[in-house]
This record gives sequence, structure tokens and C-alpha cells, in this order.
Amino acid sequence: MFTDLNVENVKQRLIFNSLFVMAYEQFINGWEDTLRAFYSDSIIFEEGKSPSGFSSVKAEKDFIANVLQVYKNKNGKVIKGLSICKSLLNLNMIDSEDFNVLKDVHEKRNKFVHEFPLLSLNVTNEDKALLSKFMEIKSKASKRWILEVEISTNPPEWNANFIDSAGNYVPPEEAFDIADLYFRAIADIALS
Repeated sequence: MFTDLNVENVKQRLIFNSLFVMAYEQFINGWEDTLRAFYSDSIIFEEGKSPSGFSSVKAEKDFIANVLQVYKNKNGKVIKGLSICKSLLNLNMIDSEDFNVLKDVHEKRNKFVHEFPLLSLNVTNEDKALLSKFMEIKSKASKRWILEVEISTNPPEWNANFIDSAGNYVPPEEAFDIADLYFRAIADIALS
């Protein structure tokens, strides 16, 4: 079946798929942690099997209701990754067009992980465009979160650098999550 594979194409596909899946997983896991902290007013540990004696953090009811269970497929099954994306839409960190792109990203991620024959195909311009759009959405959501949630809820003394001479708050022009910066750089290399 795979006897006539072009080794260079397979290498490029493996690198691209790995980057794509890693970026998606980082996006979902990072936002899950961020939103868990946002919706939880306390962290409750339960005993577990880890060396520290704790294995999991109980999510509070608001976190579960507003983040983990807000997207269901047509069969009524909760899709965790898309629930996290939908919660970003509900919080106005992304718009509906972004959410639709994230649904495409989720679907593509699943294909990359579960459909081995894709390795025999060249990386397409469509694949590259989807990754590029995904990187833009990652940056956009992070920037909005930093500016609209983190900085705006900081104690005043933390925001001293953002106060002008008249005493008015002036948000920074640029705000980014360092992971997004790294992924953007790696994606730029992969897309070139």
C-alpha cells in the first residue's frame, strides 16, 4: 500500500501534522487551564496516585457548565475541545467566523491523528492556510484575554506602566502569550 511513498513528502507531512496537532493540543489545554482558573474561586485537591498525593483538581460547577459542556455534536455527545472553543466565543475572545475555523481545525486534527494514509499526501495549500488562520486566532484570543481580562482585573499598582500623564488607563498596543509567539515562529518555518 505504501511502497511508492516519497520519503521527503512523508517527512514534510509528519512535521506539518505534528506541529498542527501540537498547536491544537496546546491551545485546548492552555485555555482549559486558563478558564478553569477564571471560573473557579478555589482549587480543591482530591487524594490520588501522584507522587505528591494529589492527582486532580475538581472543577467547579460554573467551569463545567460554562466551559466543558457547552458544545455537543449532532448525537448529543459533549466534545471537550469544541466546548472550550465555544466558551471563548461566549466570552467574546473570538467571533463566530473564528469558531467555525476552530471546528475545521478540530476536524483536521482528528484526521491527522487517526487517518494514517494522510501521510502519503503532500501538505496542501489548504492545510497551510488553515494552520495560518489557526495561528491568527490563537494570537487574537490570547491578546483579547490579556487586555480585557488579565490587565483589566489587575490591582492598580500592577498597571502603573499603563497610566498616562492624565491618570487614564492606556492599554498596551501589543499583548501576546509567549507560547503563541513560539508556535507562530515554528509555523512560519513549517509554512515556508
